[in-house]
Amino acid sequence: MQDVKLDLKQLVEDAVKARGVSGIMELVELSGMAHQKVRKVWSGDKTTKLCHVEDVLNSLGYKLKAVPQND
Repeated sequence: MQDVKLDLKQLVEDAVKARGVSGIMELVELSGMAHQKVRKVWSGDKTTKLCHVEDVLNSLGYKLKAVPQND
């Protein structure tokens, strides 16, 4: 099995650029979440909750999903 390292910060940056969001305050408004929660996701903080990552990505038009591994 190969480990895949996910760079949360880069993932969010790419999604933000694709959506045309200009900054964190616009993302806070778009997501309807608290600034502190969005900031943790935005910065790739490893202590952020997965549900907050999912909410931010959903507000950007992305879907977070888990799929079974095919070993």
